[in-house]
Amino acid sequence: MQENRETLAKYWMDKARRSLNTARREFEEKNYDFCANRLYYAAFYAVSAVLMLQGKYYKKHSGVRAALHRDLVKPGIIPEEYGTLYDALLRDREEIDYIAFVEPDPEVIKEEITKVEELLNILADIMVTIKGKDQ
Repeated sequence: MQENRETLAKYWMDKARRSLNTARREFEEKNYDFCANRLYYAAFYAVSAVLMLQGKYYKKHSGVRAALHRDLVKPGIIPEEYGTLYDALLRDREEIDYIAFVEPDPEVIKEEITKVEELLNILADIMVTIKGKDQ
């Protein structure tokens, strides 16, 4: 069972990295709405990977968000600023995807690219720690 969780967690973290790379390309092309979408999904996939490694599975975005705050931010495993970032990414993705003519601020998006990369690195380190405890 643990091996299966590790395989799935690696899959989602790889997908998170690919989403971040796509976000960078979309930013360079000035497709800020698509960039914002990919930034959210990079964070979503990475958080899902850590939760999955812990044996926690969620079918809804709201479940992943709640678990992030409850299981990672509140106990101090990741800094609160990344919980705030996740919330902003989710809100922006929902607005951009579902409301016409909403365009994100390129300066905000540029900063978010850096912060999402930091978040992915933190979560990848947490995954290594979790794997080490399970062995």
